[in-house]
Amino acid sequence: MIVNEWEPYFTENYGHQFPDTYLCIDTEYTGGDEREDLITEIGHVMVQNNVVVDRMNIVLNWFSYKEIRREFVQYK
Repeated sequence: MIVNEWEPYFTENYGHQFPDTYLCIDTEYTGGDEREDLITEIGHVMVQNNVVVDRMNIVLNWFSYKEIRREFVQYK
């Protein structure tokens, strides 16, 4: 989503201007069913005064868990 195209009713929470300092968190899943699907990646970006000061992502390896069937992970 492009910040400048957000609706006014949403941006008025920020004084119609995106903050200079914020944290973005992202997760990637194998699908949309919280009972069946797995988180595959977690990441973040930290911005301070409009400058990226930290970023990281972790890819989760579900193959190392005996409780999760290998075929299921490969299918997903």
